[in-house]
Amino acid sequence: MVTPRSKEEVLAMLKEAMAELNNVNDHLDDVLTKPTPSNQMTTKTEMKHPDPKLHLQISIAKSGLRILAGIALASSMFVTSGVLFVLAEVLGIVEELV
Repeated sequence: MVTPRSKEEVLAMLKEAMAELNNVNDHLDDVLTKPTPSNQMTTKTEMKHPDPKLHLQISIAKSGLRILAGIALASSMFVTSGVLFVLAEVLGIVEELV
């Protein structure tokens, strides 16, 4: 059973959680900027940004597969629907890798 809490208790819990998140963020900054044996420079790792056009094309294809899967599901074509949903998820993974 959940016990009711006062507004002050909830605010205190939120402040504590925010402080903990700030500590985690600071730790991550330290880890990302810490020099490594192979590279003694203190620079953050650069992220590779996705190709927007390819990302959009994969996203549209993924949505198309989901729509077809929904139509197949509504038509009681359960195996076809399942396969289409799995393919859409595979495209979702590919989408995140481009």
